[in-house]
Parts: sequence; structure tokens; C-alpha cells
Amino acid sequence: MTHYPSYVPAELVGAAEQAAAQEVQQERRWQVLVEYSNHGGAMPPTIIELYGDGATDLAGAVAEAERAAFEFDPPDPRLPQDRHVFRTGEGEFVVIIEGAVSQFYLKVTVGELCDAPGAPTLPG
Repeated sequence: MTHYPSYVPAELVGAAEQAAAQEVQQERRWQVLVEYSNHGGAMPPTIIELYGDGATDLAGAVAEAERAAFEFDPPDPRLPQDRHVFRTGEGEFVVIIEGAVSQFYLKVTVGELCDAPGAPTLPG
């Protein structure tokens, strides 16, 4: 599971460190999201994980999403037998994994982090 950095108030961080952190966050604003169902009736019913470290551009994120579609190892099924990957759009994949006794699916999507410093403003 992805670990997020702890928030540190600006007054406790030097200006140089704060600027560097914002620059890294802005550079890596393209993320690969992997969505899959939680175990049976467990809550929440759907889990979304960030895959990889993010990318500086859309093309890099799409390549990372394709890797995730073929390599991501979800918790179910326990005994995977086969994997079918479908590209449903640019940076979007649906993956069906055949298990010994069940079928499981996950969705891999590229997303742009829009609340990062310097990210484009959404229309509307």
C-alpha cells in the first residue's frame, strides 16, 4: 500500500525544503491508480491504490499503467491461473484474472493530480 508523507506546517520547514517538496510534487503529478474490490463484504467495498512513484508526463504514466495491468498482484484470487488485459482507452486498462475457483477483475487508470501546487485549474 502507498505511504503518504506526513504533513509538516510551513513554519517548521525551511523555505528551501518547502520549495523542493512542492517541485517534486508538481513534477510527479501523473499517477497510476489501481481499483479493485475488497474481500467479499469487507468495507470499504472498493480499494484504490497508487501504483509506482508517479510520472512527470502523461506518456510515462501510460507506460507505467500498462506495466501495472500486467504485473499488479491483487489479494484475490489466491491461485491465479490466467490474466486477460484489455486496453479501454489511453491509460485505461481492465484486467480479468482467472483463479482456480473464481474470477477477479481490476481497473488500472492514469490520473492527473489536480490539487498539487502548480497543477492546472479545472474548468467550471
